Amino acid sequence: MAMADYMKFPLNEYQDRINRVRQRMEKKGLKGLFIMEGTNFQYFSGGTRRMDYSRPTFMLLPLKGNPAVLVHKFCDENRRREIWVDDIRIYPTMRGTPFDMVVEAFRDTGLSEGRVGAELGFEQRLGISYLEFMKLKELLPKVEFVDAADVFWDTRMIKSKEEVERHRKACEITAQAYRALFPILHEGMNEREIMDRFLKLQAAFGAGAPWGLMNSGPENYLCIGSGGPSTRKIEKGNQVWIDGGSRYRDYWSDFCCAGTVGLPSDKQLKTQEMVVKITDDLVKAIRE
Repeated sequence: MAMADYMKFPLNEYQDRINRVRQRMEKKGLKGLFIMEGTNFQYFSGGTRRMDYSRPTFMLLPLKGNPAVLVHKFCDENRRREIWVDDIRIYPTMRGTPFDMVVEAFRDTGLSEGRVGAELGFEQRLGISYLEFMKLKELLPKVEFVDAADVFWDTRMIKSKEEVERHRKACEITAQAYRALFPILHEGMNEREIMDRFLKLQAAFGAGAPWGLMNSGPENYLCIGSGGPSTRKIEKGNQVWIDGGSRYRDYWSDFCCAGTVGLPSDKQLKTQEMVVKITDDLVKAIRE
């Protein structure tokens, strides 16, 4: 049973997500959802996503009735105290999908026939191999698996107040690191030294998993990251561009910042003004 101190969000947050996704399921004529991809699994179940493919996670979410979750025995106690779902099933195999247990979960949740949404469409990925999914379809001949990408995205794109606050905090950490970094850059520093300082600044300000890409110098301006950071030393007149971010309580920041070594040229100023205007116009269009 989930323990409040270990849950990523309070129970009412998950209940709201389930209620909203079920409304979309009903409109699409789905009896349920078959959830395997890590970020979807974590969003709906509360269990930490797996970063490998040897221990897949599964969630069966029916339109009506109680959901079921399957997780591997490794770290099962961790998952039990995170996941709000009562029906948590543990499997031991390291040889891929536990087909018998998954099929049984389909039957127990009333999803052994009819239309079931799965991660088949835009920017979705199955949490198991294609061949395993084909075998599962053979074992569930009365199930019609259909693309539910729109159901997942339409639900997840609406952020709760807490989600917004976590995104905002992640962005504040990265912005704080940029503000501290660029004033201390000077001619002769190399890219690796700059990136090292940037990552350490984000960590010092409270970030988890800070990351970054960068380039500098005319020969690298068209290269994202320029294969680096490298040992290249920045020179007077160079633009130094960094794309970076961090994670705060599972929510990410990801945005760029640029500066010049010495005063910027007219071309550099004009280019930056264009970037700012395009960004502002896009944000305004999205909000409208």
